[in-house]
Amino acid sequence: MQFRKLDLLRDPPPGRFDLILCRNAAFTYFSPEKRLAVVGTFAAALQEGGYLVIGRTESLLRETVDLFEPVFPAGRIYRLRPPR
Repeated sequence: MQFRKLDLLRDPPPGRFDLILCRNAAFTYFSPEKRLAVVGTFAAALQEGGYLVIGRTESLLRETVDLFEPVFPAGRIYRLRPPR
């Protein structure tokens, strides 16, 4: 297991992941345009069927419903949708 610190807006993901935890960062403090960019980066970084977990006070933008499906909405856990 490896942990790395990355700039969500500038650094490309260093690989493909099964799980991304992003709590109380991008979806709280970023503008809608930057949120959308970060979600796209996360979608590209996740393996097919990978999971995204965000903070309980955060939400994904409506524009991301094609990318992620809620698995446990109360816990803000989403799964990457398969490509269509």
